[in-house]
Amino acid sequence: MRTSLCILALWLTLASSSASRPAEGDPAAGGALSLVRAYNTRDLGSPGFRRVDLRLITDGITTRQFTIVNMWRQDGDEVRTLFLLEQPQGLRGTGYLLVERETASREMEVFLHLPAGEHKVLAVAASRYEEGLLGSDFGYADVRMRIPVKGFRIKGVGETVMLGRRAAIVDLETDSAPWSREDSWTRARFFLAHDPLVLLGADYFAPEENGKSPERLVKRMRVEGLAQIDRLWTATRIVMSRGDTRSSILELRGARFGTMDSDPNMFFPGALPRLADRLRAGWRADAPAERSH
Repeated sequence: MRTSLCILALWLTLASSSASRPAEGDPAAGGALSLVRAYNTRDLGSPGFRRVDLRLITDGITTRQFTIVNMWRQDGDEVRTLFLLEQPQGLRGTGYLLVERETASREMEVFLHLPAGEHKVLAVAASRYEEGLLGSDFGYADVRMRIPVKGFRIKGVGETVMLGRRAAIVDLETDSAPWSREDSWTRARFFLAHDPLVLLGADYFAPEENGKSPERLVKRMRVEGLAQIDRLWTATRIVMSRGDTRSSILELRGARFGTMDSDPNMFFPGALPRLADRLRAGWRADAPAERSH
């Protein structure tokens, strides 16, 4: 069975959004790009930890459920994020590492480990970044801590109110550069709250396959709950949907920001098999770190 693990990040129902006045300084003065850059350079709470439940919903019924731990560390412009599956027991230890580097030629790399097979770590091809997590509506590309900038035109198209907060509406469109196969969409619309600066939603669009319409909505993400933990704001419930009958829901079960005692040596591809073995032996990822010497 081919299993692909990817969740969360960007911690990002389907409420309608009505644009009103343009975002401040946008677009001529570069206000939209400045807002995206401010979001990308925000305090990530590194080193950080989250535990989340992921539920897959079809026609209002939960068909599958998973528990996943998420840990990350930031070093300059590089962010390394781990995702490890705790439940169900049969998939315990499945994990992947996502590496983001703003200044690198490739802004994102993903490494996957499936403990049920050989103890190998696989580099995930960019063309697979939109594949769903365990059959969910979340893809590898949805877990980025940052909004992609390279190869896109960024513009503000208005404002709206979401979760009672004023939010700028920012569009990303493909630039004249060759299209990146890391994303299956050609336009993305992000909803960024001003205070606190958090991502409250995203809509992804792609061309119609028959070419009769310029684009269609591929998937939609909405944050349905926020909380302040360790002085940082984070989403407590995120819904990603494709159409009217299926959706995937992430719900926060615990988080620590800037206080997680994690071993830096865990955040490399070669550590994934060892982490899988430890999880299967009963280790809890939020336990005090055992330092390597």
